[in-house]
Amino acid sequence: MRRTLVLALGLMVVPAMASAQVELGFDFFGVTYNDTDGAQDATIGVSLPLSGLRVGFMAGPQMIIETRMGFDWEKEGDASGRSLTLVPGLNYLVNDQIYVRGEAGLENFSFDNGAGTSFSGTQYVFGAGLGTRRPFGMGILRLEAGVQKALENTNDGIPSSLNIYGSAGASIAIN
Repeated sequence: MRRTLVLALGLMVVPAMASAQVELGFDFFGVTYNDTDGAQDATIGVSLPLSGLRVGFMAGPQMIIETRMGFDWEKEGDASGRSLTLVPGLNYLVNDQIYVRGEAGLENFSFDNGAGTSFSGTQYVFGAGLGTRRPFGMGILRLEAGVQKALENTNDGIPSSLNIYGSAGASIAIN
């Protein structure tokens, strides 16, 4: 009886996801345009072969709760930098192949120029995207375009930025 009650309470906390389909994926190509407040020039970046990982749970016939994780590390001479991004989101399935994404999360980063100057900080990130999910062999091909806004962090002296992106990825659905 007690075990049944605990299971029932757990299913109330995580509705329908306990028996739902899980989607695991990665973005193998990404292009970004970033405009940071106060910077003279915007930057354009290309991520190849990997720009992020995704874990999604079906939360109904038209909803996927999906968290994206990204880790970037750069080194040039003595300078180095890294960023870690964790952005939970909700994908609304317009039909079998088209979805709209809304997301909000955090990005943490640090930079060291190799000459004694370093800084780190965290920013809140929110955004939206439009994508497609198409069957491809035993998996799912994913293409997405979107925009993300990183908010200013005055405590760490980090300006806000706008990031416009496109990505291509693959997923596998696990029942």
